Amino acid sequence: MAKAELTKRTVTFLKNVSIICGSLLVVIALVSNLLGFSISEGFSWNQLVIVLIGIVLILGGIAGRRFPVFYKGFALLLLNTAVVLILLDLASLFIVKLWNPEHIQILELKMEAGLQSPIAEERMSWGRYEPYVVWRADTSLYFEDEIDPDGFRITPVSNSDSNAYKVFVFGGSTVWGTGVPDSSTIPSYLCELLQSSVSGPVEVRNFGQLGYVSTQEMIELCFQLRSDNVPDLVLFLDGMNDVAAAYESGIPGTHQNYPLVRARVESRLEDLGLESTFPHPLLQLFHRSNFSTLLSLANSGRGNDGNQSEVVNYLTLGADTDSLSFNVARIMFANYDFIEHLSEQYVFDVLFFIQPSVWTGSKALTEEEISFALGESRFFAVGADSAWKPILIKSYDWFETISNGESDVKSLTAIFDDVDFQIYTDFTGVHLTAEGNMLVAQEMYDVLISRSILPVIPDSI
Repeated sequence: MAKAELTKRTVTFLKNVSIICGSLLVVIALVSNLLGFSISEGFSWNQLVIVLIGIVLILGGIAGRRFPVFYKGFALLLLNTAVVLILLDLASLFIVKLWNPEHIQILELKMEAGLQSPIAEERMSWGRYEPYVVWRADTSLYFEDEIDPDGFRITPVSNSDSNAYKVFVFGGSTVWGTGVPDSSTIPSYLCELLQSSVSGPVEVRNFGQLGYVSTQEMIELCFQLRSDNVPDLVLFLDGMNDVAAAYESGIPGTHQNYPLVRARVESRLEDLGLESTFPHPLLQLFHRSNFSTLLSLANSGRGNDGNQSEVVNYLTLGADTDSLSFNVARIMFANYDFIEHLSEQYVFDVLFFIQPSVWTGSKALTEEEISFALGESRFFAVGADSAWKPILIKSYDWFETISNGESDVKSLTAIFDDVDFQIYTDFTGVHLTAEGNMLVAQEMYDVLISRSILPVIPDSI
């Protein structure tokens, strides 16, 4: 009898504990925003899960000894729901394959590219946060590239002797060397060329960073000079990223991903619709289901072609092509003027190069390069946006016009005009093959030699 009474007391105690714990979880989830426990505004998915757990504990406490029956019924309901969803997904796959089998591949490519969101490009991770320059390469994001602790790519053949002729090369991902090994970057090839003619050891530092614009490069150079790391020669390769940043934001002279970074600082993530940009894993699972594909196909049959939302660019943001392109060039060359003043103060030589792209120059494009230019890539369809080429071409026209009066600026837009093999490697239209990087390095070297900038060994030219 005592054992039975103890069991009843234990059950009552457990019921009360379950109800109290469940109630506490529900209350905490509901007031977590007020208590500062939530990391985001509004009712998050985590809070919803906590509420559901709390409700289950409360129902379990109320059910008491009937909880096993309640649990079995609930589990059976979940199992039946899962079976129905699986059968629905299989049926959807069968219908789509009969209706339009190509639609599956199209949606898969869009999901891989993340093109469901108009600001998909802003989801790209450039690296770790870095004061003033905003980001710098993170070693955890690069597996094949060798990076030093400061986030700069290694130039394998470089000599770091204290008496070495020191060269800094600045630029975006083209200078970084996206898609090629460490030994095939522009700085690496340039270092080999310099070592064959310069008297003494040569150190070439690759300061290229993904997405960097000329202003970020100028700031990075200031950091190096401030730390008393003064070079003998500084080279810049720019153009594309300064234009791309203005294209996406409508603002000249800003860095890439400006709308997203600004919204994060101002706590306005919801203004950018980031709920769709960073969907919950359950939503991602749904979007990859065959049922979601069937719904998309049904929508396309009602006049919605299933394409991505309207692209956000400088035109949709109210900017003017002519004035924006002029100011892109004006700011980039104002940065160059400032850097030239630095070169006089710190006594180093400096040259600026305007980088080529698949949309500039007169190169005979290969079939794959044509697809890049037309924006047919599944990863980055900027070439398909009618607003892209006008801002790029007009900005480059201004680059050419202004550089004609600048002795320290050299345009490389025509460097591949006589090349009939593939040079551009991907959707960006500026990343180069190893052969392309070698040609750029050779042109830089030839300009340096022609201007007698280098301390060359006699008879080495």
